[in-house]
Amino acid sequence: MAFFTRSTWRAVAFTSFVALIWLNQSLGGTDWEAFRDRTNADPSAHVFDAVRYPLMFLYRRAPDEALYYATASATLGRHYEVDITKTRGDSPLPPLGHPEDGRFHVPYAEVALEYPPPNLPFVIAPRIITSTFETYAYAFGALMGALLIAAGLIAAGVGSRFGARSREEEAARIFALGLLLLAHGAIAIQRLDAIVALLLVLMVRAAIRRQDASLGFWGGLLGATKFVPILVLPVLVIASGVRGGKRLGAVALGATAGLALGLGPMIVMGRESLPAVLAYHATRGLHVESTLGVLYGTAKAIAGRPEAALLDYGSFNFHGPIADLLAKAALSLTLALIGYVAYASRVSGAEAATNDDDDDDDDDRASHIVLAALAATTALWLGGKVFSPQYLTWALPLVIALPARGWPKVAALLGVVVLLSQIYLRGFYDYVYDQRLLGVITMVIRLAVLGAFFAMLLRLLRRPASAPP
Repeated sequence: MAFFTRSTWRAVAFTSFVALIWLNQSLGGTDWEAFRDRTNADPSAHVFDAVRYPLMFLYRRAPDEALYYATASATLGRHYEVDITKTRGDSPLPPLGHPEDGRFHVPYAEVALEYPPPNLPFVIAPRIITSTFETYAYAFGALMGALLIAAGLIAAGVGSRFGARSREEEAARIFALGLLLLAHGAIAIQRLDAIVALLLVLMVRAAIRRQDASLGFWGGLLGATKFVPILVLPVLVIASGVRGGKRLGAVALGATAGLALGLGPMIVMGRESLPAVLAYHATRGLHVESTLGVLYGTAKAIAGRPEAALLDYGSFNFHGPIADLLAKAALSLTLALIGYVAYASRVSGAEAATNDDDDDDDDDRASHIVLAALAATTALWLGGKVFSPQYLTWALPLVIALPARGWPKVAALLGVVVLLSQIYLRGFYDYVYDQRLLGVITMVIRLAVLGAFFAMLLRLLRRPASAPP
C-alpha cells in the first residue's frame, strides 16, 4: 500500500475503532461482577450503567485473559489471584507458582505454560506496562486488535493489487474486515489467535510472490505458535506450484528456521517442556463444539440420553469410551480433509512452469492460493477434536485477501458462521455444554453452515481457471 485514499482511511478508521475500542470496552473478573451486581440491584441509581449493560455483557472479558494475566504476573514475579488457573478445570499442568518477588521467573522451567514461546511476548508485554487486570485486559485486547488490523491491511493489499482494481475495492475489503469483527465479537481480541491470523496472511502473501524461503519460515513459525495449523503449509506449497529440489529445499530450510526460532527457547529453557505441552494437547478430550463432538452430542440427544460436557484442559469436553475413541479418530479425519484439500489444490506441471516464468501474479493463481489456504484452515476446524470459536479468527483477514470478484459472498458466509458462534457463546453457552435442546440444535446449525462454507471453497478451488467467476 503506497498510499491511502480518503475512502481507505475511513475504512481503516472504522475497522480500528471496532478492533481497538468497540470490542474492547467491557470488564472482567471481579470488576465485571461488581458492575453487574450494582446495576441489577438499583438500575435507577446507575442509569448510565444500565444503558450500557447489554454491551458490557456482550463484550465482557474472557477467562483466558485472566489466565494470560496470571501467567505474565507469575513470570514477572508480580501479584495475581492465585486460584485463577482453576478456570481451566482439571489439567495435568502444575500450578503457575506465585512468588511475588519482582524477579523474572524463567517460563517452562519455573512457570508451567500450555502454549509455545512465540505467544509469550504478547502475553507478557501488556503486563509490563499495566498494574491491574482491568488495564492489562484493555492493553492485551488492543494489541490483538492491532495484529488483526495489520493482517487486514496486508490481506486487502493482496486482494486488490491485481488487474485494474481501484483503491475503492481495497477500502471495501478493510471495511468488510470491520464488519466481520463485529459479527465475531470480542473473542477476536481476547485470545492469542490474532497471531495465527497474521502468520496465515504472511504465508499466503509469500506463496503468491513465490518467496519460497519466506513461505516456509512463516509456516514453521505458525507451527511453533499453534502446532496444528502448520498443516496449511504443504497445501500452500502444492497450490502455489512449487516444483524442483531447489525450491522445495528453500521451503524446507525456511520452515526449519521458523520452527527452530519458535520452539528453540522452549527447549532451551525447559528440556521437558515441549513433550509436556504436546502430551497436554494429545490427552485433551473430545470438545463439545468439534464436528465429532457435535455428532456425538446429537446422537446422545436423539437417543434421549443427553450428556453434559465437563470442563477440563480449558474447554468443555466429552469423556467415555466412545467419546475418547472419537477424539483419537479426529487426527485421522483432519489428515484426510487436509489431504483432500491438497489434492484439490494441485496444479499441473504446465501451470507450475508457466507460473515460474511469469513475472506478474494474476487473479487466477492468487485466488487459487488464497482459496487453498481458506479450505485448509476450514479443514482444520472441521477435523480437529477441539474447535473453539476463537479459531474462526484465523480466517477473518484471510477471507478479504481473495482476489476473485466473488469474495464478498465467501466473506458473508464466513460472517454467518462467526455470528452464530458469537450468539451462542455470549448468549447461552451453558445450553451448549449442558447439551440442552437449544444448545444441541444451535451446534448442528453452525456445523451445517460451516460445512456449506467448506463445500463452497472446494467448488471454487476445483473450478478451471478459464471458468467465469
